[in-house]
Amino acid sequence: MSTFVSGAAKEDDCYGFSIGAQTVHSKRKNREPKEENVTLGPTVREGEHVFGVAHIFASFNDTFLHVTDLSGRETLVRITGGMKVKADRDESSPYAAMLAAQDVAQRCKELGVSALHIKLRATGGNKTKTPGPGAQSALRALARSGMRIGRIEDVTPIPTDSTRRKGGRRDFILDSKTGRNQLFLSIRVIGHYMNDSVLVCSLLRELHAEIPVS
Repeated sequence: MSTFVSGAAKEDDCYGFSIGAQTVHSKRKNREPKEENVTLGPTVREGEHVFGVAHIFASFNDTFLHVTDLSGRETLVRITGGMKVKADRDESSPYAAMLAAQDVAQRCKELGVSALHIKLRATGGNKTKTPGPGAQSALRALARSGMRIGRIEDVTPIPTDSTRRKGGRRDFILDSKTGRNQLFLSIRVIGHYMNDSVLVCSLLRELHAEIPVS
């Protein structure tokens, strides 16, 4: 069997091949690609919502927005405030958190997630229990971007008994004259704001009795 091209090539790109003594001609058809509407996520009826879980970790260094499914095992989208700004000092700002939340909401809509449960946390542990400045801004931006908000939960880890805190001791030094003067001054200030001179006198009397004057 031999293959050959019969005639000169035309503009519509004809080609031929021989089967035995016959020559078969065919034309290449220019197939136009069909546009298919791809819908991600489950199919739901009108009025129903698909929920995800938005884990917002707001520290004083950055703001993390991590959206998972309800089980928490599969990540849908994860964006931080540091990905939206260039300056390091702006990573934890409310503006960076707002931009990150807007991108998260847009990606959630593309994946078919229309509602979110919020789990908000600060650093916690033996450090601060207060969320950073980007927490409120991120939550507000999610709501304004069209996402329905379900439950809002604070999941900051609070220890029942913690490890030793970073840094040195912070108590008063009583074995020096400077430390004793600082302690007396603090007692006087407390008594002044409490308007209780009797308390100040009794505390100072006890301290003078317990601490020998060098």
